[in-house]
Amino acid sequence: MKLGPEEIRKIRIAIAEYCGFNVKAMMAKYQTNDLDYFLKRPGQTDNIPDYYRDLNAMHEAEETLNPAAKPCLVSDSGIYAEVNEKWGRYIYKLLKICQKENTSSLHANAAQRARAFYEVINEH
Repeated sequence: MKLGPEEIRKIRIAIAEYCGFNVKAMMAKYQTNDLDYFLKRPGQTDNIPDYYRDLNAMHEAEETLNPAAKPCLVSDSGIYAEVNEKWGRYIYKLLKICQKENTSSLHANAAQRARAFYEVINEH
């Protein structure tokens, strides 16, 4: 599924805030109201990570969903190790996204992981 730039931006910001980035404080520190300032500066350490395109950034974000245990191996057959509820919902959503796109969740790309993560953190 191809998302537009605004949807990707919304996902990046939501994941960053969930992972502890204080976006409002960053904007105040740099005296800017332009949130894109933190999305488009290559090589800067205080950027909001590109969770939608950077698999390493998504792996770091995933660790926040399952803090009590390391991420487990999951197969497309739905076999899980013991995990917390939020991690389990994430894996379930990731499996569904990958099945819909006819790919293996073991080889899920950053965009697939970011969409699943975003769905979980926006559940009420």
